[in-house]
Amino acid sequence: SGVLAWNAFAGVLLQTTKVFKINSGLISKVNINLTLLPLYIILSESIVFFISLSFFILFLWFINFPVTTLWFLVVVVYALQVLFAYGLGLLLATLSVFIKDIREFVNVVVQLWFWCTPIVYVVDILPEKVQFWFQFNPMYLFISAYRDIIVEQQLPDATTLTYLFIAASLLITFAVKLLAKLEKDVRDFI
Repeated sequence: SGVLAWNAFAGVLLQTTKVFKINSGLISKVNINLTLLPLYIILSESIVFFISLSFFILFLWFINFPVTTLWFLVVVVYALQVLFAYGLGLLLATLSVFIKDIREFVNVVVQLWFWCTPIVYVVDILPEKVQFWFQFNPMYLFISAYRDIIVEQQLPDATTLTYLFIAASLLITFAVKLLAKLEKDVRDFI
């Protein structure tokens, strides 16, 4: 459950960070809304996520693992995750126009972030003083919500989802305002 979510997050984040560089020809020729440009990335990653999730559900059904109506909440958690990845990616895409090494830096950070998020291990194996710090890792909170729904068959913590929504909203707002302020320079630098 965690790997599918992580792959979708990393795909949106990494591709959105590079979206202005990849589409520089289009941006220089067409007056396109730069905040809407990453939407094709979100759409393609969402299609891949839901196809992968379908195969995952089919596998779970085959091994007689219960798939309940609670699984519909996966869509809500995924939407929050995409909003967070979009906001962070748009912010980094704007900065990457001016600081070229950000794209390479993000690739390294995403690799490290993967191992700092309990996806292939459970957080319970770590010392308690280390476990405390995981609450500041937004992807840990997303992965925990997926695990609550899929593995534990319970509702994810509503307070955590509310915090994630607020964080994603603030991140998108900041990224859009920064891009609006720097849009002329972004188009000139590209």
